[in-house]
Amino acid sequence: MQTMTSDECEELLISWARNGRLEEKLDFSAEKGAFSFPQPPRGEGALDPDEALRRPAHEVADVFRLHGEEYRSKHTLSSEQARAMYDIERCRTAELGEHWDVCDMCGHLEKSYCSCHNRHCPKCHGLARRIWVRNRLDDLLPVPYYHVVFTLPDEELHALYPYNQKLLYDLLFDCSAETLLLFGRDPKWLGAWMGFFGILHTWGQTMWRHPHIHYVVPGGGINEAGEWVPAKFDDTFLFPVKALSMRFRKLFTEGLKEGFEAGLINFPPDWKHGESPKAFGRWLGKLGQKEFVVFTKAGAIHDHW
Repeated sequence: MQTMTSDECEELLISWARNGRLEEKLDFSAEKGAFSFPQPPRGEGALDPDEALRRPAHEVADVFRLHGEEYRSKHTLSSEQARAMYDIERCRTAELGEHWDVCDMCGHLEKSYCSCHNRHCPKCHGLARRIWVRNRLDDLLPVPYYHVVFTLPDEELHALYPYNQKLLYDLLFDCSAETLLLFGRDPKWLGAWMGFFGILHTWGQTMWRHPHIHYVVPGGGINEAGEWVPAKFDDTFLFPVKALSMRFRKLFTEGLKEGFEAGLINFPPDWKHGESPKAFGRWLGKLGQKEFVVFTKAGAIHDHW
């Protein structure tokens, strides 16, 4: 039996996919009705490739098919959410059509159902996500990296999220990124222009609404002379988290105030804090006293990638 570790299996799949050679490299066995690997790799703790590629016992699509109709009858979904559920339920089923693959040597025919290609479908984009991550690794500089997370207070903003997702998530991105840029340009902390990328998470690990952004930040930046300026505190911390939190909170609450004055905020029914500018101002003042948690840690690439 030709075996490989799970990490070797994933590395091999990603390298073939990135080079457009995935289908060429996987051999289809008519007898097994499955793909197999023509090359043998090695190693202790080896895993059967068939096991590594086997579908899980239960998928998101199965949950949607079993309970989706009941859930939709009790909850109001946006058009994008409804479309995602519709597509995932039907992904790789006869409802989306089919195509046939034929072996040019023996003439064996194999039917496959079409994918939904919805960006939220875990079955369609699992491999694409891994390829994206590996491509980001190719962009890395030979410098220390930091993992920085900006989090919003859940309880105070919970009622507004369903009615203002784009506004609040844009504000979260804009204010957190501006905070990093401001600290980077400050000679006290760095004195340079920084580059970074972030990924928005709208839910926590236990599936409650918990918007936060993960940033991967290089330990340094480019000054006005075009020279690289390394982070002053190297492997200890990037910037002080309390100061980051205070600046982030100030920018976010100012953004909410501007949004209210411009009439951009949609309020839930019977939400008393939106009844008047005075009521909203009191609520905003209380929000400004809450903790906007910022987390930072050195060694982001090693620990999180």
